[in-house]
Amino acid sequence: MLQTLVALLLVVGCAVYATWTLLPAGGRRGIAIALLKRSLPGPAARFFRRHAAASARSGCGSCDRNPASVPQTGRPPAQGVPLVFHGRRKP
Repeated sequence: MLQTLVALLLVVGCAVYATWTLLPAGGRRGIAIALLKRSLPGPAARFFRRHAAASARSGCGSCDRNPASVPQTGRPPAQGVPLVFHGRRKP
C-alpha cells in the first residue's frame, strides 16, 4: 500500500513537472495568475509571482534568434560547422 502511494506521488509529480515545463509561457502565466488568487505558502507564491510577471516574449530566452535576448559581449558570434558527406562504398 505504501509503495503504491509513493509510486503514485512520483508519477503525478513527474507529470505535473513535464506539463509545466512543456507548457507555453502564456499558459504558465495564466495558471500562475489563477493560482495567485488563492492563499499559497511563501515559496509557492514567489514561484508563481515570478511566472505571472514574466513578459510575453517570443522565442526562447537563451538563443541568438530571440530579439529580446541581450547579446553577450566579448564573444564572437556562433558560426556553423560545414557538413561533410561521405559516400558509401559498394560491397
